[in-house]
Amino acid sequence: MGYYGTLTTGYQPPAVLAGLDIGRQHDPTALALLWREMTLLGSQLEPRYLVRYLERVPLGTAYPQMVRDVRETLDLLPSAYDLIVDATGVGLAIVDLFKDMPEALRQRLSQSPTWPVPASYRPIALTLVPGRQTTGVSATEWHVPKRDVVFKLQVAVQQGRVQVAQGLPLAPMFDKEITNFELRFSAKREEDQYGAWREGEYDDLLLAVAIAVWWGERTAPRQLLQSQQTHARHPGNPLLTRR
Repeated sequence: MGYYGTLTTGYQPPAVLAGLDIGRQHDPTALALLWREMTLLGSQLEPRYLVRYLERVPLGTAYPQMVRDVRETLDLLPSAYDLIVDATGVGLAIVDLFKDMPEALRQRLSQSPTWPVPASYRPIALTLVPGRQTTGVSATEWHVPKRDVVFKLQVAVQQGRVQVAQGLPLAPMFDKEITNFELRFSAKREEDQYGAWREGEYDDLLLAVAIAVWWGERTAPRQLLQSQQTHARHPGNPLLTRR
């Protein structure tokens, strides 16, 4: 199922992706902001990601307060974005909190059907499941194998398509999580098991980036229209990859 046209007519995926991994009682919630840029390889478009913001919400923060804090951060973004939330476990309840919009905004939307719904009030809910099948429940709710989410990030990192902005305080922790994270496959039960190399390690930053990359890969335009081919290959086109 494609994403185009499923939310609003003529909808185009934004360049900014916000991944939110919901923590539990003993692990933190993490927010990652990625900027997606498209480069041109032949006639194919290739997405690349720059992680420009990483945040861990302090342990013990009440979920309503966490939602307010995340919204305040997202409101500072200069452009449109997609908010992708890990809806596994308690995450679905958090998604409902993000959909709970102020009455004034609700009235404005009801009076003007063409008014765009802010992205933080229509988050993309990703429930991470075992197995191998991705299921689109709706345009904004998906059940995705955790192995697929992790593999998408691993492949993009190995291809050099994910970079972390210099100077981010949590960048070393993100790099550590990538190093420590492993995939365990049990042939007997035919299900994937994930975990850190050592007990007590977090993977919240990793998953916040991973769910954003998964959504970014799924919604990235790949083909150029025939009418765009000549213009796209012009030497002055900033999409061209210089190698």
